[in-house]
Amino acid sequence: MSTGKRSVLLFLALTLAGSGISGVFAQGQINRLQIVVKDINSHEDIASVEPGGTVDLPRGGPVRLILSALYSGGKTIYPVTTFSDPARGGIGITRSNPENAAADLDLSGATGQREQINFLITDERVPGDVRRGSFYVRVVRGVGSGGSHEGGGYGGPQDHDHGGYGEGSRGSRWTRMLYQAILLRDPDPGAAGTVRSLEQGGYDALVRAAEGIADSDESRVRIYENGNVTNERRLISLYRNLLGLAPEDVNRSTWDRDLRRLHDGQIAAVVGDLVRSDRFRSRLRERDRY
Repeated sequence: MSTGKRSVLLFLALTLAGSGISGVFAQGQINRLQIVVKDINSHEDIASVEPGGTVDLPRGGPVRLILSALYSGGKTIYPVTTFSDPARGGIGITRSNPENAAADLDLSGATGQREQINFLITDERVPGDVRRGSFYVRVVRGVGSGGSHEGGGYGGPQDHDHGGYGEGSRGSRWTRMLYQAILLRDPDPGAAGTVRSLEQGGYDALVRAAEGIADSDESRVRIYENGNVTNERRLISLYRNLLGLAPEDVNRSTWDRDLRRLHDGQIAAVVGDLVRSDRFRSRLRERDRY
């Protein structure tokens, strides 16, 4: 290679590195932070919340917070993160592991008030403008697992507009699980019919609802319109919320097969297979005794 060509290549490499473009090409851009709440005793994910949001947790044993940063290409990292409870109220941090982006919370002294939890990320892979933030935790008697929402929203304990089925009902819990898994959001008041059908129809109604949500216009088209949702991110959400599995726990050939089906627009087929699987049914039976 001539000296001139080597100089040009070196100039391009330095330009890309300096602008940060090389990192984007290598792994995409971090476009979302998420805090997953795990029950320490059962080792199951019971809820998730994004910065600025509120998560309602059932009164009970200790839980673990795990912050993850999601790349646009589907990759997930766990950046070095420190959690703190500035008010030092009824919810307290008992153990912190910044290297694993984790902290344990003691809920035994919770008063039912919304309490703030701060986080500080010191990992340079995360953009500087999102390294510091907060979210809120509220312990509510009788709330089901897997819920995060803004206070007073869908399915609250006193919400009588949903056919009498409150936040702690089986239909409400199952509806929230399906919406978070398939649409990556919490249910809105329009989901009241789904809540009622699941409460009355049990597992068979859940399968029908899951495939119906997956085949909706929002699931097939509108969810992709803002550019922040990828099929990789959706598959992570499906495995995590329906099967309790992280991407690294899934067989590579199974992951590749399901991802190809999502790329082909077969979201309803993927969801149908997951909710009919033995793992999903066993997990559902253990949690809700259907």
